Amino acid sequence: MVDKTEILTKVMLYVIEVVGNKHKELGMQATGEWLKALDYKIEGNIGYLVGLDYTEYLVKGREPGKRPPIKPIEKWVKAKFGISGGRGRSVAFAVANKIKEQGTTWKQKGGSDLLEILNSNEVTNKINEIVGEVFTITSKQLITRQLQNV
Repeated sequence: MVDKTEILTKVMLYVIEVVGNKHKELGMQATGEWLKALDYKIEGNIGYLVGLDYTEYLVKGREPGKRPPIKPIEKWVKAKFGISGGRGRSVAFAVANKIKEQGTTWKQKGGSDLLEILNSNEVTNKINEIVGEVFTITSKQLITRQLQNV
């Protein structure tokens, strides 16, 4: 019998790998928190990609208008530039104010293709391959069992 959870788990682990690689390729990695938090959950026949709430900003960018919270930007400044303490906080405020005025760079570029990779033929083919492997193994096991019973 085919274990749906096993299939979905293999697919979701592959999806996490693909999205993680795309995240790195786009130069989005700074603190590493986003990648560490990237996970999946399975409910019934559906696998969901789970991540931090700012994923939307990585995909679409952030509109100008409201200043983003300083604490996460301070972490980013420390990871990206090695600046912390009072100077790091000052840089974080400057970055936050620039985002308030202009939006993020990703917004200015029209967003990123971080998740669009999941619609590629390469990813679709690999997912089909993963699913196919499980069904092939299961079919072979079933045929072997039937032959043993004869």
